[in-house]
Amino acid sequence: MKKLFILAFCIVNCALCINVMAEKQTVRLYVPEMECDNCKGKVENVLAYERGVKKLDFDVAHRTVTIVFEDKRTNVEKLQAALMKYIKYESKELKEGEHVECNHEHHHDHGHGHDHNHKH
Repeated sequence: MKKLFILAFCIVNCALCINVMAEKQTVRLYVPEMECDNCKGKVENVLAYERGVKKLDFDVAHRTVTIVFEDKRTNVEKLQAALMKYIKYESKELKEGEHVECNHEHHHDHGHGHDHNHKH
């Protein structure tokens, strides 16, 4: 019984140490295909289930998502790869201070071959 208690204690402490060593990182990705709330939902569904993702903030008008994540569990390349793998959305990491033009187009313009899968 004593050995079991010591083992459990070590496992809990080890898990706490790993969490302490992990640092939160923030990245802002430009996702050109994220043109509307439906597209935002697709991006959110992919990124929310990636390991280490703690927070997502979206700016659909600028087609950007800001992601807070634990650097021990994931990285920018893995997040970008997930978007490409699951929804075929390319993304570009924006450096601090780098901006993109605001999307002033009508969000539901189907003339550009973008499939929103809207239910009417």
